[in-house]
This record gives sequence, structure tokens and C-alpha cells, in this order.
Amino acid sequence: MKSKDVLLLCGVAAAMLFAHYDALAGMVELWRVSPMYSYGFTVPIISAYLLWALRDRFSPLTPRPSYVGGGIVLALGFIAALAGRAAGIQVLDQLAFLVSLTGSVLLLFGWQYLRAGWPAIAYLLLMIPVWDGFTEPLHQPFQMRSAEIGAWILQQIGVPAHRVGTVIALPNLTIEVARACSGVNYLVAVNALGWPLAYLQLRSNWRRVALLTSAVLIAALSNGLRVALIGWLAYLEVGSPLHGPFHMLHGLFVAGIGYVVLFVGLRWLSEPSLETPVRQAQPAGVPRLVLSSWPAVGLTGLFVIVGSTTFFPSPKAAGLGNELTAFPSSLGEWTWDRSAKPAGLGPAIWPGADAELRRSYRHPNGASFDLYVGYFSSQTQGRELVTYRATSLHSRASALALAGDRAAMLVVNDPLDGFGGGESLFWYDLSSGRETNPYVVKLRTLVNAVWRGRNDGAVVVITTDAGTASKNVLLDLAPVVERALRASAPSGAGS
Repeated sequence: MKSKDVLLLCGVAAAMLFAHYDALAGMVELWRVSPMYSYGFTVPIISAYLLWALRDRFSPLTPRPSYVGGGIVLALGFIAALAGRAAGIQVLDQLAFLVSLTGSVLLLFGWQYLRAGWPAIAYLLLMIPVWDGFTEPLHQPFQMRSAEIGAWILQQIGVPAHRVGTVIALPNLTIEVARACSGVNYLVAVNALGWPLAYLQLRSNWRRVALLTSAVLIAALSNGLRVALIGWLAYLEVGSPLHGPFHMLHGLFVAGIGYVVLFVGLRWLSEPSLETPVRQAQPAGVPRLVLSSWPAVGLTGLFVIVGSTTFFPSPKAAGLGNELTAFPSSLGEWTWDRSAKPAGLGPAIWPGADAELRRSYRHPNGASFDLYVGYFSSQTQGRELVTYRATSLHSRASALALAGDRAAMLVVNDPLDGFGGGESLFWYDLSSGRETNPYVVKLRTLVNAVWRGRNDGAVVVITTDAGTASKNVLLDLAPVVERALRASAPSGAGS
């Protein structure tokens, strides 16, 4: 490439990063704090390696820009980015980055280049935090299966073990295969490494499928072995009873087994006489990348404009009709206990609310409940009602419908940290109505932002203490609390 082409390409790349800076920064922060997505730091590096490994595909190609195709894809990317910012849905802006990248390749180089390099672009999907939506339903069955395998292994080696659900009772300790220890999150990391290995080193699709399937299945089953090892060491009183000596038996054990299976399986499935790495399919050569100046400059300008929209005013903030502090001190027979300290889970999951209400109410019979209301007058990226922090909460919840009410509520059937072991009922209150499904909440927020010019919303959490007949109390309290909140609803709200 000539120095002019290098400068043009760098300019487009820098402008694209500027256009999606907030979304990409939020994504990197999630990689840092979430064990499930910690592998994300390696995805751009592996994608770049994939592009390098496939470089021979580009050697015979000459750029033939597709202005129509590239323009359409770029327009979709810009619309998705702007919609995500208007609704405060960061993941939509993150997906828009990949759409914009695809459109840029089409506009600058054409369809042949996109077909040659699509594996590297498609691989970048693994860094977008959307995969928990696929893995969430797997946690409970994986917990059960791991507990079954772990208890069976312990019994076979002579350790007295009795399993009830996901709890294994030993003579000196009781251990539980918790949601965080299901091993599901690390299977995504196994796939993140397995896909490029299978694609580059194996030519037939059945071999690729066999490699990935075996690695995932064995890694999943190995979590049962991990549970058994923890139980065995705990029975012998060796090391920490939680994860074994030096925490060596943490969930990374699952990913480690998966990686071993990948490399062993790759060696077994690769046949030098039949299998040839993809990058050797064509004679080596240096790709010819010649950029037209005006499309590159124009694209750079467009990305700068899109990036500048982050400085524009957000959708108008919808103020509360009354302050939340005006919420009634009495709800029927329940009275605000001013001396009690409410549980702190709400602010931990929904930080950045513009207004909050945290109270404890007590009944004459001694029962009590905690109320948390977090109101967002305008959602922005990083300050959203539905975030990764609420993923665990949703995974432990089940639907509970109120009589005569169109929207289902969610009740958490196991103790929440910091809530004293009771049950909780929570829902999202949007200007267009009450919702419980996080994906519907995002969709309605987007529709409200586009059509109504507002994306406000609130989250309401009611939590009973451990000594209260939880479900019946929650069913009675929910409509009372909701009616009381109507007095503080923002003007023009639909709920």
C-alpha cells in the first residue's frame, strides 16, 4: 500500500472508533468486570490474526467499491447507532459498530473483499455482550447435571454424599452448585478459541463441528468433575472448602479442560495428507489495497458527524409529578419504619437513577418489607434500566401474574444478597406501561424514544423479610405500591 492509502485507511478507522467510542468503551469495561466476557480482550487480536492468516485470499483481488451496497449497510449502521443513543441502549450501538465496519469494507473495497474476509468480521460478534441471552436458560440444567455427576463420582470413590437438587451433603460440609458455578459462562470462551482454530486448521465442515462439539460437551461434563474434586478435598479438609487449594478449582477449570480437548482434538482430526490450513490454499502474496480518495474522505466525514451526535442533547428528561419523598408513609396497615435500614441491592444493580426511594415498612404483626424505586428521567448509554448487572436477578426469577393485570410480575424464589432471605417482586415501569421482560423493556424504550421523544422509566422492587409469608404478601402489596406511585408519575406518562 502507498503511504497515501495507509493514511486514508487510518483516518477512516480513527473516525469509526470516534463514532462509536462510548459504546466500545462500555464494552471494554464489561470485559473488565464480567467473568463471562473477560475473554473479549482477545477477540480483536484473534480477529486480526484471522485476517492475516487469510491474506492470500486478497492477493488476486482488485478493489471494486460497491457504493450502493456499502451505502445501504452504512445507513443501517448509522440508524442503529442513533437509535441506540436515543433510547440509551448501548448494545445496539455496539452492534452498529460491526454493521458500520461491514459497510465500510463494501464502500472502500467491494463484495469480493468482504467475502474473502468475512470470518474475521464475523468473529468480532463474540466481543458484543449479547451471548448471556443464549446462556441464561442453560444455567439451571447445567447446575443440576454438575451436581448429579459430582455426587455420583464422590459416591464411587467412597465419599458419603447425598444430593438434593443442586445441594450435596457431606459428613462435614454441605456444598451447593450455585449459578455462578454452573460452568456455562466459560463455554463461550471455549467457543471463542475453538472457532478460529477449527476454521483455519480443518477444511471439512464435519471435522470442525466434531471438534467444537466435543470440546464444549467435555468441558460441560468436566464441571461435574470439578464439583467432585471440591467435595473430595473438602471431605479430606484440604485447602479452602470453596474452590480447593489456592482456588485452583474455580470455574476456569472448565475452560481449561475445553482448551485441552480443542488442541488434542485438533491434532487427532488433522490429517496432513488431507487437511491443509486455509491460508495455504493459494500462493502467498501481498494484498493490493488501493483506495479512492473521495470515498475514504467522505466516509471519514460521515463517521465524525455520527460521533458528534453524542454531544447533542439527549431525549428530554421527564420530570416527576411529585418527589418520591412524598410517597405515603402508610400503605394500609403497613407503616414506614424510619429507624430501619433498607436493603442495598437496588442501587447496586441500577446505579445512576435520577431519583430514588428506599424505605422499610412494618406490619403490626411484625412482618416487614423493603421498597426500592429507581427513576431514570432520561436513559443514556451506561445509565440504563436493563443492564448486565440485572442478568443474575432475571435468571433467578419466574413469572407471577396479578389477577386482572395484563402484565406479568417477576418473583425471585431464592434469597437475594442483602435482602435478608425473603422473596422479591420487581418490575419496570415505562411511560408506555409496565413490563418485566428485559428485551421488551429495551424495545419499548426504543419505540418511546423515537416516537414520543422520551425514554424515561423506573424500576420497582418489593422485598419481604425471611419471616414473612412472602408470595401472598407480595401479591397484596404490589397493586397498593403501584397505586401510590401513580401520584409521582411524570406528566404525560402512559402508566
